[in-house]
Amino acid sequence: MPTVDTASDLSRKVQELERELAEARRQQAGTSDILHIIMGSAPDATRVFDAIARSAARLCDAFDVIVLRVDGDTLRPVAHYGPMPAGDVALHRGTLGGRTVIERRLIHIEDLQNEVGEFPEGGALARERGHRSALSVPLLKDGAAIGNIQVRRNEVRPFSDQQISLLKTFADQAVIAIENSRLFEAEQESKRELQEALEHQTATGEILQVISSSPGHLQPVYEEMLRKALRHCDAKFGGLFRYENDLFRGVSGIGVPEGLVFGVDQSALDPSANSDLMSLVKNRKPIHTADLQLSASYLAGNPFIVGAVERGGARAALIVPLVKENNLIGVFAIYRQEVRPFTDKQIKLLENFAGQAVIAIENTRLLNELRESLQQQTATADVLKVISRAAFDLPRVLDTLVESAAILCDSYDTAILQKDGDVLRIVSHRGHIPSIGRAGTVPLARGAAVWRAILDRQTIHLADVQSETNEYPESSAIARRLGYHTMLAVPLIRAGEAIGAIVSRRTEVRLFTDRQVELLRTFADQAVIAIENTRLFEAEQASKRELQESLQQQTATADVLKAISRATFDLPKVLDTLVESAANLCDSYDTAIVQRDGDALRIVAHRGHIPSVGPVGAGTLPLTRGATVGRSVLDQQTIHLADAQSQMQEYPEGSAIAKRLGFRTLLTVPQRNCPE
Repeated sequence: MPTVDTASDLSRKVQELERELAEARRQQAGTSDILHIIMGSAPDATRVFDAIARSAARLCDAFDVIVLRVDGDTLRPVAHYGPMPAGDVALHRGTLGGRTVIERRLIHIEDLQNEVGEFPEGGALARERGHRSALSVPLLKDGAAIGNIQVRRNEVRPFSDQQISLLKTFADQAVIAIENSRLFEAEQESKRELQEALEHQTATGEILQVISSSPGHLQPVYEEMLRKALRHCDAKFGGLFRYENDLFRGVSGIGVPEGLVFGVDQSALDPSANSDLMSLVKNRKPIHTADLQLSASYLAGNPFIVGAVERGGARAALIVPLVKENNLIGVFAIYRQEVRPFTDKQIKLLENFAGQAVIAIENTRLLNELRESLQQQTATADVLKVISRAAFDLPRVLDTLVESAAILCDSYDTAILQKDGDVLRIVSHRGHIPSIGRAGTVPLARGAAVWRAILDRQTIHLADVQSETNEYPESSAIARRLGYHTMLAVPLIRAGEAIGAIVSRRTEVRLFTDRQVELLRTFADQAVIAIENTRLFEAEQASKRELQESLQQQTATADVLKAISRATFDLPKVLDTLVESAANLCDSYDTAIVQRDGDALRIVAHRGHIPSVGPVGAGTLPLTRGATVGRSVLDQQTIHLADAQSQMQEYPEGSAIAKRLGFRTLLTVPQRNCPE
């Protein structure tokens, strides 16, 4: 029979275990609450920081908790829980938070008020605000400290090892929340970019619809373009001007106050009398004025600017050029009646509208010139239909473009080429002439006409390429070999950079007409639109995949934590859950957990198809530096080998095991020693 003392000891141990279990459950509940917020549909790092501050105060029995992020040379609070004052902290070694970030390590101080020599600023702050025992844990992302969490007590009472471990977990969760929030914001930004691109396409389609419903009449087209520019850029009034014979003439105005020169048939503007317009004529770059009343033109008494301000109430102004082949053909001018600068996004948007306006103007001109050619109009419409119906099926769109170009430009051969490093690669081809170059590529050379068009960002039109032996030697040799003469190459321009070209060729010496040249340029613009739409779509899909992978990892982490909480004393079950999750998330054929047992390593959990060195609990590995696992444990470092079988000199025992069991790539991560 047990003695009284033995029974009493057993009772105390049971009570201690019950208290530890209750504390573990409280910690699991706090961690699970934070994970629930992290895994929400819209990641919100602020909510996570607040939840961490509250949970850390409760579970670590702290009087005050603060979460800080690095901002330049300052640590700024992003969450705070407790009665102590919270403010910015200088990022230097004399403060507790600064030392934690600089040295990227946990710092635990029994009484910060006494740390006069080691932490002079931190000690002074502690004496001022009244805290004593303090614990600071860094927020580490990719090895860099981006902030820290501090828990503080107003008494001298150090934190326990369990509380320290818990705060480390909270720090890891804070970093996860920051990364999830970043990925979510990146995805939303990608979606917004794609939505804007689609809106631009819709606007272009609507303008083209106006063109088709008003053949030969540009005025409805001008008004539609200006209306969309005002709506999308949130401007009050504006005008569209054509630049002809060194003068600006208003061709459309919407919302323009009476008396301003913005509308049709009004007097022309001489840019020489307006410094802003002269700058635009010379540089062909947008002009953004935050407040016209402070502009040099207004202060100099420029009549147009003074009239816009005093009669029209104009304050913020944005003027964007319409440029065709580096020639100024007009401008958009839009205004706000309050001092509110246009955003970078709105400036970019108006630049896109300007590019679309140039295309629309050219399309209208072509429509007037080619009204007799129903075939050309039908083919152009077919291309636009394919772009709208198969917006992200780039091969189909490009094939439709080259097929239409070959028919409408009366060429025997048309191809679209894209830059791929120092070569051009054919991405679509239609015709009877063999493909350009070998393996469908053209190496970089100014002597190749298609490369010259891209390098100089200009159209190249050659009557007889075979005779161009001096200017275009490479193209001349290819033309003689493949049997063609006339060639037309138009660059694909995106954001001022040439990304490829569309090329049409004829087997006889017969120049393309001006209308055909312009039509091929239109197809080049449409090809750029299709390529850009596909790029945005693929970027969005990549962002979604990254977010999905992050969520899968969070789910796996939560599953492991659930297994730990549900089977606290069933270690084999917990370890099996860990190796199963690691195998799935790391896409490995085999995963194992080994534990040091004297001078050997014993396998305690295994999942995979590669044979183990022995049964779980019995199979052992040598604890030597000649085996990768042993080296990882002894040196406490991660080891990643592309081919473990080829490491005979560095890891002789490990290489032998790899060859015997048949595995190649190997990743080993040490289990860090936990505090006693």
